[in-house]
Amino acid sequence: MRNLAKDPRERAQNASELADRLAEAARKSGIDLEPGSPRASARGGARRSARSARISSPTPSPNPKPNPTPKPNPNPNPTANPTPSPGSTPLASSRPAPRGSPAPRGRAWIVAASVAVAAGGAALLARSSTDAFGAAENELHACIGDGQWITPQGRNVRAILERLGRDYPGDPRVRALRLEAGERLLADALRLKYAGQMTEAALRARLAMDLAPELEAAPKLLADLRREHAASASSRPETK
Repeated sequence: MRNLAKDPRERAQNASELADRLAEAARKSGIDLEPGSPRASARGGARRSARSARISSPTPSPNPKPNPTPKPNPNPNPTANPTPSPGSTPLASSRPAPRGSPAPRGRAWIVAASVAVAAGGAALLARSSTDAFGAAENELHACIGDGQWITPQGRNVRAILERLGRDYPGDPRVRALRLEAGERLLADALRLKYAGQMTEAALRARLAMDLAPELEAAPKLLADLRREHAASASSRPETK
């Protein structure tokens, strides 16, 4: 009945004490304790509890290994790019390219495209210019063949050469065409001279000097024609 006391100090403090009290109460009551009785069971349980406590508690190692010291972090800032180790390939930067500036490859493509467009435009202009000059040259040769030196208006040798001189200043092809036209005029002037047509021959020689001043034969021929014309005029008999 003491275990039912309100004061905890009057109760059994442990299982062994409780077993002793139960065994004493049993002897007073004339009960013989046998193996498996409450006292034996209580003592066996106490021994098992002690043994379980020894097994569950770890035996300390005679030479405990010290905990390894953590290595310091070489990169204190965790958000920064890690320092690549020797022999490793550095990772490409994940930082995006600034807005407004194209990538180098895109910029190179733009430059190449601009150069190609400029080259194509220059080639087209050169071809167009060559075609226009060729058309004028063919027209000039047609006029020379037809003897259209100063007529009709706008489509004759003099007009075509003047137009080419304005469109292609300093072009050696224009100078070559002038010399060609001057030589043809001199040949025509000589033909007219030997045919006795001194006036027409002098006109051709004068036109050759205007178109091709470089021709030295043109002024000489014109001077000869003038002398012959003067001599012919003085040898004519006076009419009464």
